[in-house]
Amino acid sequence: MNDVQEGDAALAARQLAHDLLQSLTIIRATIATYRLGHLGPSIEPVLGVIEREVGVMAGLCEEEVHGTPLAAPIDPRVIATSVVERMRTAYSGELRLDLDGIVDAPSLRGSVTEWERSLLNLVENGCRAAGPDGKVLVRCSSTNESLTIAVADSGPGFGEAPAGRSSLGMVAVMRLVEHHGGHLELRRSDLGGAQLTVVLPLHPNP
Repeated sequence: MNDVQEGDAALAARQLAHDLLQSLTIIRATIATYRLGHLGPSIEPVLGVIEREVGVMAGLCEEEVHGTPLAAPIDPRVIATSVVERMRTAYSGELRLDLDGIVDAPSLRGSVTEWERSLLNLVENGCRAAGPDGKVLVRCSSTNESLTIAVADSGPGFGEAPAGRSSLGMVAVMRLVEHHGGHLELRRSDLGGAQLTVVLPLHPNP
């Protein structure tokens, strides 16, 4: 194995650890919320979150074992809804999802796990930037030619948010976007912070 391959392998291992830690963070936040009495007396909501996150972690490990992402049809509405629901468990601020701009289910294929981990990284970064009392908006829209997924936050702006593990997460995002022939756009958001937008070209079904 040469230096480049070793570097890629080390980066992949760090990204996997980063993504597994995201699920563990969500589980810990859910347990803490339950102990504070904010989820009611039933343990079922906690068990539901744990079961969901264990499934996510199993998917990450499964793809690592196989070595190749498992391709499947992708509905960005389903992915975005799942990611926002997961982050709401761990984020105390306002997190909203707007799917009104999706005209039809865009035709995409790829790894469901890879899509989830990438969008979760974007949303997590927005929540970290906005802070515990901030606002984050995830907006999905599409035309016949392209799909856009924008994450806007009310934080201090790009480069001014608290340091975290965002660089590792963004590598996964950029790789996914490049694989689909898309690009990233960064601008000031209407919420006052930053907005990062993923733009992906759509191809008609054969």
